[in-house]
Amino acid sequence: MTPIPTARQLVAAASEAEPADTVMLAHKDRALRLRQFETVSGESFLVDLPRRMSLEGAYGFLLDDGRIIRILPLPELLLEIRGDLPRLLWQIGWMKQLCQIEPDRLLVKDHPGVAQALRDMGAAVSRISGPFAPEPPYPPAQPHGPACRHVAPAPPNIRAEESRTEPGAAKNGPF
Repeated sequence: MTPIPTARQLVAAASEAEPADTVMLAHKDRALRLRQFETVSGESFLVDLPRRMSLEGAYGFLLDDGRIIRILPLPELLLEIRGDLPRLLWQIGWMKQLCQIEPDRLLVKDHPGVAQALRDMGAAVSRISGPFAPEPPYPPAQPHGPACRHVAPAPPNIRAEESRTEPGAAKNGPF
């Protein structure tokens, strides 16, 4: 059995060497550390990067045998949104949808509920197919653990008896 070719690093820009093959990746597959893929010609290869990395802007994978596998975005079903973009973008964020922001349109993954909600707000919504490169979420997803310092402490507990007032009882203070 022949060992599967492995890529342990990315090629940042087009090199002088022609790519040996191409892999088409959806947005969800373009952030990874370890995964097996298949090229457009059907060859399997393994990606084993030193840490989880985003492939946005990367040209290709450098295989351990010296070949380059070019990375191209896989066309995905998207909603193209036009209209009052700041107002629509606010709602898209409230709906927790990833969004590609362009000067004259917004792109989100195709979802009938999202499409109808945006149409109800007066947006022009059409279904298209194309590459999807949404804005990265902020802050970057990080696990919360014992060393986590950005979570605010919980407020002190208030005993239930102290917070209740009897009907008709006078309240302390101006409220």
